[in-house]
Amino acid sequence: MLTPTAGRDTIVWSALAGPGLGLYLHNLRTGEGQLLAEPSVAGGCVCRGYRRGDWVVMIEAKSGASWWEVSAFNLVTENLVPVGRAEDPAILEASRPGGIAVNGDGLVVWKDVATSANGSVVETLRLFDVVADQASDIVSVRTPVRIRQVAMYGDWVVWNQATEEEAGTRGDVFAYDVQGDELFPIGETGRAWEPAIWGTTVVWKHAAGPFADGDVFLFDLATGGGQLLTDSGQVSAVGAGEGFVAWSSAVEGVVVRHDLEVGTNDVIGRGSVSRLAAGGNTVVWLVDGDPQTLHVGWRR
Repeated sequence: MLTPTAGRDTIVWSALAGPGLGLYLHNLRTGEGQLLAEPSVAGGCVCRGYRRGDWVVMIEAKSGASWWEVSAFNLVTENLVPVGRAEDPAILEASRPGGIAVNGDGLVVWKDVATSANGSVVETLRLFDVVADQASDIVSVRTPVRIRQVAMYGDWVVWNQATEEEAGTRGDVFAYDVQGDELFPIGETGRAWEPAIWGTTVVWKHAAGPFADGDVFLFDLATGGGQLLTDSGQVSAVGAGEGFVAWSSAVEGVVVRHDLEVGTNDVIGRGSVSRLAAGGNTVVWLVDGDPQTLHVGWRR
């Protein structure tokens, strides 16, 4: 199992299919599952899917190849629509993963990569409206800045920018309002990593680096206010759903669901978590040493 993500009543993940790794969707309410896509080339990997409403956006890549391809799948019509392709030698760098997200209206955000004439690498966040067949750009950054993670809900896009500096790598979070065509920082602290969003609630890991444990920081796009939800410095991953935030602690070995309305914490899982995602009423995670089992916290 690879890169599971969660949505309302559903989980999406990558596993063996055809000549490589394909993308699967499981409906928790009906118990039904389906294969959404197989890789187009031998050894390829449809490595990640991101669902909102009737749309699933996916990215296909191949180990050792200098390209990735983004497509959108409609769960009602079962149409697979090509969104964009990035092909550049810089993609071979292990620290330059692709980024994708989609909203319920079929608006896709994805990361393109290109090496300029002077050798610097330019990463661009692009928007593609699958229904209207229209494309536009949000932002471009040039090395030493990189776009690490992208998330989307409704008209909001959030992402993490990592900047390599002499003192280390700093992480900042930015937001873009599609309707207002406005871009602004929401986590410009140098310690903001791995943002997730549901509604107007944005959360990220407040830590010294992308692979370091830290705390959960919450920012409300509607009010402009933010706060730390933890102070233990032990959070390894964080996600957001409808009315809750979820996180994992590798030190404590637990998965926590925090209710935003009443402020209570419930332990919904145990183990050293290697990956966690949340969305809608669902949390999904993988535990170190057990890559074949998806652990799910789901409330009807």
